[in-house]
Amino acid sequence: MEIVGFKAFKGNFGDDLNGAMWNRILPPEVFEIPDTLLVGIGSILHDEMLPISRTQNKRVFVLGTGAGYGKLPPGMESWRILAVRGPLTARLLGRPELAATDAAALMATIPEMIRLEDQRNEILFMPHHRSIEGANWEQVAANCGLTFVDPQWSVETILQYYSRAKLVVTEAMHGAIVADTMRIPWIPVTMNPNVPAFKWNDWGQALRVPFAPHDLGGSSFFEALRHRMIVRQAAQQGSVPAGLVSSDTVDALVTDHLQRHETKTGPTKRHWYEAESVRELARKSTRLMDPFFVQQATRRLRNIDLEKCYLSSDLIFQQKLEQLIEAKDVLVRELLG
Repeated sequence: MEIVGFKAFKGNFGDDLNGAMWNRILPPEVFEIPDTLLVGIGSILHDEMLPISRTQNKRVFVLGTGAGYGKLPPGMESWRILAVRGPLTARLLGRPELAATDAAALMATIPEMIRLEDQRNEILFMPHHRSIEGANWEQVAANCGLTFVDPQWSVETILQYYSRAKLVVTEAMHGAIVADTMRIPWIPVTMNPNVPAFKWNDWGQALRVPFAPHDLGGSSFFEALRHRMIVRQAAQQGSVPAGLVSSDTVDALVTDHLQRHETKTGPTKRHWYEAESVRELARKSTRLMDPFFVQQATRRLRNIDLEKCYLSSDLIFQQKLEQLIEAKDVLVRELLG
């Protein structure tokens, strides 16, 4: 059996959990079964990640994954969908009973990954992995007395930081998911307007916690310029970036997702400012402006009331975890008999 997951070039905490968790959760025999795919941790329920060429003539199982980045994959009517991340993904599938929580919550069943020190005094700050390039978030975090955590570090390294944490401030959704799983309070923030509100709300609504992030803006001139380009390009297409969609209602989020992804055909156009040569030139030519943006981002981060944090209730978390465990057990039974 092959685990389907996104692999960022420099690594990404949420996606890398696939490699760190499934071999601890599932019996080794299942990985010897040919022509079988498990769609696991990540926002990977879309056609680019799971084209028909990858899934045809294979048994495909879905366990705790979510939508958010593209059109639903073709051929799903023949898949075994055991659980999905939350009610928004379930709504897209027309299967509300499948809404559980993110598969990363299964970490709660792996004692060696849930290590908490007796003295936990650190407040962690984790950006989204797409907010690292050309940014100064490590400096901003240090200015505020927070411990910077790079989502591109190894899972083992990041969990060492979590073991000493009393609070996690994060733009990375799996930064919050793992904190919630370890029963560490968390606060959501946004910088990159392209990080989908859909996926955060999908998970948050599963555990009945709101998604009300604090906007920190950019920590460098390059980052602010990139964000402005993202907003401008979306406006030219008659929409807003995926991170700025209204989260007021389920209908608004689902409708936006359908309009944004399900009705589009063909590959997404690559824009001039995405070219590496252009980005490098922009980074070099704008660094003199960075101190101003660092100062502004520091001010915004300091203004966050750290007492107003989130943590799902023990009861709801346990109910959703048990739903995932039951789905996992079904997977094992159907594969091994």
